[in-house]
Amino acid sequence: MTNDSITAKRWTGTVLVRSERSRDPLGFGGVIFSGYHVNDKGEKQSKYRIAVRCEARLLPGKDAVQPWEFWHVEGDSVESFMEINGVKIPEIRVKASSLHMVRHSGAVIVDILAHSCKFKGIGTTKARELWSRFGEKIYTILDESCVETLAEVLTPTAAAAVAGAWQLYAEGRLVAFLQSHNFPASMARKVVEFYGKNAEKMLQDDAYRLLAFSGSWPKVDALAQNVYGVALDSKVRLMAAIEEAHYRILNDKSTAADLKTMKEMLRKILKVARKDETIIELADKALALGESNGAYLITAQGLYQAVGPFIMERTVVDRLVNLIDRPDPEPSVILSSATTSDIERLIGQFESKTGFTLNPEQRKAVCTCVANRFTVITGGAGTGKTTVLKCLYYVLKSLGYSAVQMALAGKAAKRMREATGMESHTIAGFLAKSSDIMQVHGAHTYFVIDEASMLCLPTTYRIMKSLPDTARMIMVGDPYQLAPIGPGLVFQKLIGSSKVPQVTLTEVKRQEDSTGIPAFAAKIRTQSWPSICVPGVKFIECADSDIISNVLGLYVQAPERTQVICALNSNPMAGVDTINAACQAATNKNGRPIRIRAANGILCGLGIRENDRIIFTRNDWERGVMNGDIGTVIAAFDEPDEYFAGDDPIVGKALVDGVVHPILLSDLDYDDPSLSLGYAITCHKAQGSQFPRVIVPIKSSLDHEGNVSSRILDMTWLYTAVTRAEHEVILVGCKQTARKAVEMGSRCHERIVGFEISEGRNS
Repeated sequence: MTNDSITAKRWTGTVLVRSERSRDPLGFGGVIFSGYHVNDKGEKQSKYRIAVRCEARLLPGKDAVQPWEFWHVEGDSVESFMEINGVKIPEIRVKASSLHMVRHSGAVIVDILAHSCKFKGIGTTKARELWSRFGEKIYTILDESCVETLAEVLTPTAAAAVAGAWQLYAEGRLVAFLQSHNFPASMARKVVEFYGKNAEKMLQDDAYRLLAFSGSWPKVDALAQNVYGVALDSKVRLMAAIEEAHYRILNDKSTAADLKTMKEMLRKILKVARKDETIIELADKALALGESNGAYLITAQGLYQAVGPFIMERTVVDRLVNLIDRPDPEPSVILSSATTSDIERLIGQFESKTGFTLNPEQRKAVCTCVANRFTVITGGAGTGKTTVLKCLYYVLKSLGYSAVQMALAGKAAKRMREATGMESHTIAGFLAKSSDIMQVHGAHTYFVIDEASMLCLPTTYRIMKSLPDTARMIMVGDPYQLAPIGPGLVFQKLIGSSKVPQVTLTEVKRQEDSTGIPAFAAKIRTQSWPSICVPGVKFIECADSDIISNVLGLYVQAPERTQVICALNSNPMAGVDTINAACQAATNKNGRPIRIRAANGILCGLGIRENDRIIFTRNDWERGVMNGDIGTVIAAFDEPDEYFAGDDPIVGKALVDGVVHPILLSDLDYDDPSLSLGYAITCHKAQGSQFPRVIVPIKSSLDHEGNVSSRILDMTWLYTAVTRAEHEVILVGCKQTARKAVEMGSRCHERIVGFEISEGRNS
């Protein structure tokens, strides 16, 4: 086959697929198919044969695109010749940027039923007989699965088989239909999987059901109005707008909204072009309808809150107040009789056995935890929170109590286990097997949650619902570190409450005082830009365009002890992806890549090389690697010679904390990888870790009024990034943005929540 390029242009049209040239051509999914440019009746529109190359991410399923299907294709094209046996046949080669299956009409159904692999056993004669008997009605008969009608021509068994196959075919069409309206194929597949054969009817009844599958409001609203004819002021649209408003509230990390915010949000959602309908009227109608239908509650604070967040906040508050105010219903005999002197004596024994000497704050923290069913321990980086827990566990064991540790991230849970020698779980793991854990530990148990500043409301609610009435709880964290990724605030709202037993640790033990990092970080906590000049902190000011080169220059000075910490993954001037690529090119350009052999026999590199620094982004307890674990690739394979758990090819090996772990092909999945380069990571991935030397790129992010426009960058982000460094931290970029981020404080306080510890209820 030769390719003589003639011209290049944008191509769009419907292709009747006649053959599959290659599926999974390079080992990453996708398909190359060819056919003819046709109209919806299958009539050719061009002499050219059309060859289409399509990536896996565009396809609604791995078996999508089969002969005799109609696919609408858009993409860049090149006119070429395909040479077969010395004869040049003109064709247009299209690299698809989008495509979706379209419904055909007319007698083309004969070819579909006769030749498509989805309708085996029909044959041309029976297919023509169906068309002759029913004509265009055949489409309705198939859509409605009228097996008895089909059996007038086919045998009952064949009729049932055709009807069943057509339903699968129709599901593919629905996915394609949604794709044609710019909904992702992955989302469309979830709709079909959830509703099954009723999917099309469910959307006809209420297209706004797509919102539940993360469909964007503009797309769903346009589909509802333009395709299904939903009126602007229809009940279904107004109720959907209320639902969308509550979703946006949660997406903004709040759990409630005041009236002004609610109205502004509804006006943005319900915006219309027609002059005879005002947005204000529609918003007011939506609010009235939502209140009458119970779509939201108005709290005593005057906040508008969906029922779900209200119940979760109320449940958490009531459970915490119960722990704080009510005595332990079943204390151990030893604890019941223990005095303050007994606790002090046990602390002294711990100090003698371990060589640790607790400072007054730490001693107070241990005593407070023993004396109360619920305690909050706060403290900055390196203030000895782990030492408090180790001492507490020693004391509790003597008092007849055990402890269950948990943390949001797998790496944090792993670190707790290593530091204390005690059982620990991720919160997700604990929730999945909480009943089994309860049986092992019994009534006399403390439940300890580390890095509690990142607890969102839904997670806290699930924990509270899972704990027995006899439970005691400790939340440990730093309110100046990163806030929850999910909606709500719990830990931050407990800090400073006179009702909540709590101890704050202030004496820094982790970092060397000579670096000046603790003093620099302490100044950030006060929302003041540190003016102090310390040996462990440097700021290199530069333009955004020079951030990458400066970061790279600093990194290569000491790559083995340096970690880059970024705000975002995909920022071209200061993001994780860009810096990872630059660091790999600078320090490991010739590393042996991990490769797989594609269907055509070619070895294809997967972007990860021997000697690369990598980070795991998913917990895998079976292998012993956690989300956030950083390691080095020590082996990269061309051909897997062994498999993990029987079916997952091992394509390399990584060294993580001195332990060798297999790298699996599934780790490098094109659509959902669980391993990536780790030269640069986000601050969220770095939380809970320490590195000798840290580089922090800061892109200019100031609006026209001089305020920080980034949704990520604030005082807590910068404080967390700085305190990841043990000996040296270097900030690179815009100092004014960094200063403003510190002065603005934590963005989490912009969240509107109903959570409040006050007389045991939301108020």
